[in-house]
Amino acid sequence: MITIDEAIQKYGFSRQFFWSHTSARDVPFYKWGRRIVFDVDELEEWLLERGRVEKV
Repeated sequence: MITIDEAIQKYGFSRQFFWSHTSARDVPFYKWGRRIVFDVDELEEWLLERGRVEKV
């Protein structure tokens, strides 16, 4: 699991990118208390499906 800040560093997208997709419930995410976290594999699959990242 990674936080939005970790996802920003790893993938290079803005905070607004992640917030807009989580609020629209487009991206798979989980609530951990008040914190939003992502499963790395699910997030990468979601980004790959949308052509946002390339598989390495």
